[in-house]
Amino acid sequence: LSKELFCPVCLDVFVDPVETDCGHYFCSVERCKSPIPFETAQRCSCTQAFAKGPKLHYRQYIDLGGLLLTLHGIEKITDGRAKQVQDKQRNKTFHFKSNTRDAERKIKEFYRKLRTILEEEEVSLLEKLRKEEADGTKKLKKKLQNLPEEIYSMERRIIEIEKDLAQQDHFTFLQVILALLSVKLEPFKEEILSVELETHKYLGPQLFYTWKKKISLSLKQKSPRLPAALTFDRETAAPNVQVTGDNRRAVKRHFSGKVPDSPQRFGQDAVLAAEGFTAGAHYWEAEVEVLHDMQQIKDTLLGVACTSVQRKGDSPCNPENGFWVCPVGKLVELWQRRRTAEVSEKRKFTVGVYLNYEEGTVSFYDADAMSHVHTISGEFTEKVYPYFKLVHAMRFHCFNFYVSVT
Repeated sequence: LSKELFCPVCLDVFVDPVETDCGHYFCSVERCKSPIPFETAQRCSCTQAFAKGPKLHYRQYIDLGGLLLTLHGIEKITDGRAKQVQDKQRNKTFHFKSNTRDAERKIKEFYRKLRTILEEEEVSLLEKLRKEEADGTKKLKKKLQNLPEEIYSMERRIIEIEKDLAQQDHFTFLQVILALLSVKLEPFKEEILSVELETHKYLGPQLFYTWKKKISLSLKQKSPRLPAALTFDRETAAPNVQVTGDNRRAVKRHFSGKVPDSPQRFGQDAVLAAEGFTAGAHYWEAEVEVLHDMQQIKDTLLGVACTSVQRKGDSPCNPENGFWVCPVGKLVELWQRRRTAEVSEKRKFTVGVYLNYEEGTVSFYDADAMSHVHTISGEFTEKVYPYFKLVHAMRFHCFNFYVSVT
């Protein structure tokens, strides 16, 4: 840069610089045009040319003095701006790291609470299981302890009868016979006491229940609306069942319009979900809304149906015909025993249905309290679909579907 800005003769900043034929630059002022002594000059043609007056070309394309001033200003501006940029960048880095640490803290706190909730729920569930085990074992042991006494009592009675029958006195013998005929002897009961563990209370949709009732409340979140996995199948809806909205609402109507008939369509009142299952454990919920008379709810059905069920006619909805269903009215009656005041005033009921394909069970839950109400057992040999039968002015709204394939 010094070669561009400073004159090699006067060693000052160029003043009206000119260029010689040999490519050197000098100031055009008098002091720089003086001949250079040979003893101090370099071997260059310009040392000879200056004696005669060289042919000069003004360097008009650049003002090196102005360039120097400009560069000086840029240097000052750049230093200030660079510091500002560095400070801003440091702040950005600090805030990013701070936000990262804050997010990390919140994640750890959330999962700490989550682990605590899950551990508490595990302890509670195991305590209930152990209590049921203790109660069942107590009943079985009591039965086992009573058996020898019953057998001994029976054996003594037999011995006494044999002694009486062995009497030689005919009159005494007849008295014994009459006494035996008047006494009704209780036969020995060979019944085996069976205590069944209600596994659906422990191995049902526990993950969904824990999330819905425990975690959401403990973490002060609303009841979660999990991604919907089921919708109503319009192709199976009976002519008097209207599927509306995003295929998650079905309403019983007095429908007079024509719909295309097909083997998949039910003759009346019913509709299937679009998704079926051939394996795994699945849980979904349906909101049942009574539009008029509460008595209408007793014949409303929920459950599952096989692919091959008869869809026309009035065949009974039972396992023999491929239906594993329960009347909503029956479920409501069971709820009323627990929450009479609440249930009697309600016109909407949220029913949870839990299907375990491998175990062949369909369980029904009071979805608001996530408490078990009823279970139907059977054996599934083909694809099954969630089944809904509407009676009178009725509405089903499916939501909060949770599907867990195991």
